[in-house]
Amino acid sequence: MSAEPAIHAGPADAAESEARTGIDPPPDRAPDAGPPWAARHPRLARVLALAGPPASFLPALLLEAQALATLLAAEPESSRIGPFVGWHLAASLACGWPFWRCLPQEMREPRRPLMALGVLANTFVPLLSAGMVLALRIGLQLRRIARALPFATVPQPEFELHRKGEVSQMRNSRLRSRLMDPSTPMADRVTDLLSIQDVPSRITADIMRALLADRVEDIRLLAYGMLDGREKAISQRIFAEEAQLQHADEHDRIFGAHKRLAELYWELVFQRLVDGDMRTHACRQAREQAERALVLRADDAGVWFLLVRVLHTLKDFEGGKQALVMAEQHGFPRDRLVPWIAEYAFAERRFGDVRAAFAELPVAPGAMQLAAAWHYWTGR
Repeated sequence: MSAEPAIHAGPADAAESEARTGIDPPPDRAPDAGPPWAARHPRLARVLALAGPPASFLPALLLEAQALATLLAAEPESSRIGPFVGWHLAASLACGWPFWRCLPQEMREPRRPLMALGVLANTFVPLLSAGMVLALRIGLQLRRIARALPFATVPQPEFELHRKGEVSQMRNSRLRSRLMDPSTPMADRVTDLLSIQDVPSRITADIMRALLADRVEDIRLLAYGMLDGREKAISQRIFAEEAQLQHADEHDRIFGAHKRLAELYWELVFQRLVDGDMRTHACRQAREQAERALVLRADDAGVWFLLVRVLHTLKDFEGGKQALVMAEQHGFPRDRLVPWIAEYAFAERRFGDVRAAFAELPVAPGAMQLAAAWHYWTGR
């Protein structure tokens, strides 16, 4: 029974029901004509629309001007203070909403504290809120101009994998001469010796061994301690790996232990921490451990490459060339094998093959000594 009157209701009833329920009017209705005074003062409305948000400060400016005029009026001072304070407070209150409205869209939250900031700023310093908005607008405009400035690009820097600083440091003839000169004050020699303690042993080993015969006991002990400390650090790792190898029962663990032992023995040779018979023994141990690792896993290109270096030191050139072939077959990069191909060819006095090997490299290698050899053999 209650549904029938709603079905037959007229437009007036529908509008009344719409107002009660709060439903928005249909989209085809005429838009709002604007504030009430816009129809009576169309020119002022157009001017304010063109001026934008800053024009909302106009009422506050007028009220502040009235307060200033009251203060400057030719009346007793006691009678001017009260009206001036009233006009000024009214102007300050009129600054709250314009101050908030003139802020950029991303800076308008929270709304009420910002409006209160505009009121308080104008209360304590007349027109301060308008000045703050003006300064903010100028700052944002300057930032946009700065963003629009053109910029230039620079080429990507070349990444250097080798530590040229260490090499150049050790090639410094002054440092070498100071360390080897007995007339240099001992304190300076000790300082110079300590300054190279972090340089790899393959660069400093010749100086360290020469200082073992120095006439100053402190220099001899310091050089010996630096060499012995590095050798013992690697030897302790070798002992630890051998202990793990004895208790290893899985195929991968046994292979990993043999590979690490081969690398550690070769490290003693590469860092020039051993010499004479000890060097030969370390090379043979590295070869033996590498061959045992390859028996368990013959497709490891890294072990084959390690064997290339070890066999060259042992002057087993035939075995080394076979290791080169196996390393390349199992995926070792050709450009890293080229220097060793040239090294084996040079050891057998096949200089044409040396030149052909370096010709495979399109550009000079990163290492300085290798780059010098490349420039020599290719003539570039």
